[in-house]
Amino acid sequence: MTYEAAHSALRARFETQWASATDIAWPNVEFTPPDDDDWVRFVISDTGAFQASMGDPGNNIHRHTGVVTIMIFTRLGLGDEAGLEYADLATAIFRGWEDAATGLRFREPPFVRQVPGQAHKWYHINVLCPYERDSLL
Repeated sequence: MTYEAAHSALRARFETQWASATDIAWPNVEFTPPDDDDWVRFVISDTGAFQASMGDPGNNIHRHTGVVTIMIFTRLGLGDEAGLEYADLATAIFRGWEDAATGLRFREPPFVRQVPGQAHKWYHINVLCPYERDSLL
């Protein structure tokens, strides 16, 4: 499987499951954050790859790892409840998900990191969802 196919599957899963919870800022797509509403940024980071098995050419498993990060931005001064509700929704989207078509697997549970301080006029929480996929070479 290619990076493009993996990223497309990840974006499709999030877009379908998130539905209209908030606006979504996608990678390399113009986006203006709303002035008075919560929103999220969707980021995929490919973190590494290694050969996981040895054998005949075409039968060697190469494992690719990565992290989906959902950056949650809620309005300041309203507490952390809304951000944590979005974090619960985001973790549920990828927790334990396996995609048979692409081989994507989320084995580690997603986790939440609150970002200290404020990002301009937003309260900021990150949800990190580690994944892996294999390819044969």
